[in-house]
Amino acid sequence: LAIPLPNFIQTGRRPQVTVLMEAMAGAPKIHVVALDEREAWVWGVDVGIWSDLMQVTSPAVEQDVERLLRGRAPAMRTGPRRVGTGMGGAGRDRFQQTVRSASRSMLGQVAHELEVLDAKAPAQGLFVFSSRTQYASFLGGVSPALKPRVQHAGSGTRQNQWMMRQEVRRKVERWVRDRVEAEMLEFYERRNQGRLVALGPEDVLGHIGDGRLARVYLNARDPLPGVRCPACKVIHAELRDRCEYCSGELSSVSISQEIAAHALRHPPLPITFVPQQAGWLKTIGGVAALLSNKGKRSRVLVSSGSEQRPVLGGQ
Repeated sequence: LAIPLPNFIQTGRRPQVTVLMEAMAGAPKIHVVALDEREAWVWGVDVGIWSDLMQVTSPAVEQDVERLLRGRAPAMRTGPRRVGTGMGGAGRDRFQQTVRSASRSMLGQVAHELEVLDAKAPAQGLFVFSSRTQYASFLGGVSPALKPRVQHAGSGTRQNQWMMRQEVRRKVERWVRDRVEAEMLEFYERRNQGRLVALGPEDVLGHIGDGRLARVYLNARDPLPGVRCPACKVIHAELRDRCEYCSGELSSVSISQEIAAHALRHPPLPITFVPQQAGWLKTIGGVAALLSNKGKRSRVLVSSGSEQRPVLGGQ
């Protein structure tokens, strides 16, 4: 992978999928655009891997340096003398207007192509490297659906991709950190109100069963050990030797893994991976959730004291 993973040691036959999911959540899919007056380049970045998506060139406009900077045609040499062809103010204005028109056409084409790409495989963000003037022109052609995800990333160019990649990495890290903090703040507010929250493994598993989970909070490196009955599919949040319903032997499971696997099989169930240093999650059992008002029950059971409740719909 092109994304960093934390160092950890695990024993057993099953991979710790939550660690991989956390790493992938920290490397969302984005598009990166670099613009100048004549060309635009677009890259896709997914789990840290950069891919060339397209290059768009402005309609042909003569780009002679002397004409652009001085408003003159390129000098010609006939015999021993240089002969220059001047361009008056009106001609220079027309030429500059042609360049601006060609650039606007190119920006409109880039905006359209990005909308097509986003419709096929949505990106969580779009970073644009350009001058402020070009960024304003580009943003004017972006659809309302895409515009909230677009942000100016600086004035980097295609020739300095290393700088662009470093800046994108910093912006993504800050963006992910701000998103996690906002999602934790939402949980704090709900919990203070005592409204639509689930606390601890038994409570969260039970509400997976009734389909009311709206967002789950996990520590990717805390497995939350539990046991499962292969015969009746009951998950016990408390460690024990026998199933209390069928007296069958139990197998060890990670409750974190079970919840993460359910989220992958039944999207959309978003997971917020709480940083290791945030100790509040451990004090309430290692897992929590926001709830919705409505849900749908499933067949698999969780043990919760003397009652049994459906969880982890499916097999």
